[in-house]
Amino acid sequence: MKIQKALGLGLCGIFTLMTIGQLGTLWWFQQQLQQQLTTQSGELSKLVLARTAEKLQLVTHNISAEGQSFVFSTEDEATTTKPDPEHATNKRVKVIRLNTPPTDALPGVMQQELEQILVELKTDQPGSAQWVQQFKLERNDSSAQLLQKYLAYQVMALAVTIALALLLVLWLGYRLIAPLQLLVQGFRRLAAGENAVQLPQQSTLTEYQYVLEQFNHASRQLDELAQQREQMQQQQQLAELGEISRGLVHALRNPIHTMALALEQLPQQAPEQQALQKLIEQKMQHINRTLTALLTLSCEGVDRSQPVSLPLVLKDITLEFSSQPVHIELHLPETLAIHGAETELRSICHAVISNAVEASPPGGLVQISLSKMQGGAVLSVRDQGPGLAPDIAAALFQPHISSKAEGAGMGLYLCQRLLQRYYQGSVELHPAENSGCIATLRICSAPGATA
Repeated sequence: MKIQKALGLGLCGIFTLMTIGQLGTLWWFQQQLQQQLTTQSGELSKLVLARTAEKLQLVTHNISAEGQSFVFSTEDEATTTKPDPEHATNKRVKVIRLNTPPTDALPGVMQQELEQILVELKTDQPGSAQWVQQFKLERNDSSAQLLQKYLAYQVMALAVTIALALLLVLWLGYRLIAPLQLLVQGFRRLAAGENAVQLPQQSTLTEYQYVLEQFNHASRQLDELAQQREQMQQQQQLAELGEISRGLVHALRNPIHTMALALEQLPQQAPEQQALQKLIEQKMQHINRTLTALLTLSCEGVDRSQPVSLPLVLKDITLEFSSQPVHIELHLPETLAIHGAETELRSICHAVISNAVEASPPGGLVQISLSKMQGGAVLSVRDQGPGLAPDIAAALFQPHISSKAEGAGMGLYLCQRLLQRYYQGSVELHPAENSGCIATLRICSAPGATA
């Protein structure tokens, strides 16, 4: 389960429990309040009736005319009015109609009737019970409405609070989880083999900024370590190759020199044989240069601080292929120097030009162009051959990979290793538009050389 989902479910569960608890508390409070108010209202009603009966006093008023009446109520005062239908129907008011003319003293009959009224008020009559019940009903209705409103307001406030809390949870979840998701994506990219992964430091939280910064720093260090490991592997391979090449160079150079001396001792022959003799000499020189390049690749302490004129090197290489049935077209600047070892630069350029000449058909065109770039030069060689085969292109710069029957598959391998190790350069091959192949070399001055 993702952290964002777990955090959201946990907080939602907490808010749900809080909501249930508050609703239960409100319901219990309502029940307790209703019960307490019911009990207190009954006691209060009885107390009011008892006090009213005790304090009821008889008030005598002068009766001026026939048809007046005495009105007794629960108030401290008594009024003398004419008979009122509303008083006659009110059970809380006792109306006594006088049928006799007023006198100075209250007759005995009237005195007895008043005493009877007091007895009725003090005793538990059905009327008094009805008063209490009516009071309770009125009190219950008003308190129930008040409690319902209170409960409705509480539920509404609780719903608004929960909605705001959920929005806050979602916002906090996004702010807290987004940097973690970014880190997860970064680690996945590293696990997939991607180097130098850099993550944007978008978080405003100090801890997340520190973590993202450390991740970027660690990713850069991993990339540097990977490059150093690759360089160490290449150096180890070159060291092993150097040990082998040194033995091969010393073992092959003696027979080559012997063969060269033997060719010089041959008498002058027909022009066809002289051409073959010259071709043999060129091939022997090519073998000697290849052996020298192998030896140079593994040697330490080579002086690479001297400027080397690349146009002169390229012109010298094209003279070697002047006898080939191809046309070589040069586009060279007058001066363009690179600091390095001439033997290494010659081996680098010779590898790509030799491949272009050998791949072109008889009468084909090989175009060589040289241009300047920041801190170095760019060499482009285009041929009109069949192009790159898919199986060759997949392992183009591996040793002993060649499409030629007599090829050793070491030319491009040595070219790339020399460029990467000593000249911070690269070599790329890609098909041309119509036919053939284009080789592009980027060569920089050797590190530590003074311009």
